[in-house]
Amino acid sequence: MAARQSGPTRRRDGRRRSIIADASGTMALELVYILPVLVLLWLAGTEVSRAISIDNKVSQAAISAGRLASQSSVLTNEEIENIFNVVVGAVDPHPVDGTILILTAIGVDEKGQARVLWSRARGGRTAYAKGADIAALVDRQLLSPNSQIIMSEAFYRYRPAVGYLLTGTLEIGERSFHVAPDGSATRLCAGRQMPRICE
Repeated sequence: MAARQSGPTRRRDGRRRSIIADASGTMALELVYILPVLVLLWLAGTEVSRAISIDNKVSQAAISAGRLASQSSVLTNEEIENIFNVVVGAVDPHPVDGTILILTAIGVDEKGQARVLWSRARGGRTAYAKGADIAALVDRQLLSPNSQIIMSEAFYRYRPAVGYLLTGTLEIGERSFHVAPDGSATRLCAGRQMPRICE
């Protein structure tokens, strides 16, 4: 014959069940509060890592453009376009249509004044005007008298997938300065034919 459960034991089981039910309800309530925060943190982390990746790629594009331009004593408009075509690939796998590239030759006179000798741009930004005073953009330590500096700039219009309504489109940019290995100037010419017509 089966033994009958006593009353107090039945009450303890009931209490156990109610405690388990209370714990399940508390965990569900905590999950409702914590889950949106965790999702937001994950999305924010994803956006920050994308922005850092783009920033690194933009820096690489600016440095590469300046190095390529400063290694030649003569450049043509076609060659500058080729440089732009090559370095814009540094932004890959991100879309390249938001990339702005600017190459500028800066002449420094005997008084240390820096002025634009020539400038070319791609991507919706205007090149600097010839003869414009551009010393404010250059570190004073680079302004050696009677020298030339190639300034390369890369900018990327970054549109966050999350938080766009708060931030809008952000512009990530990098500026890099280069001097020819032998200290010579880089001239921009109409072509390679002789006599050369150069700026």
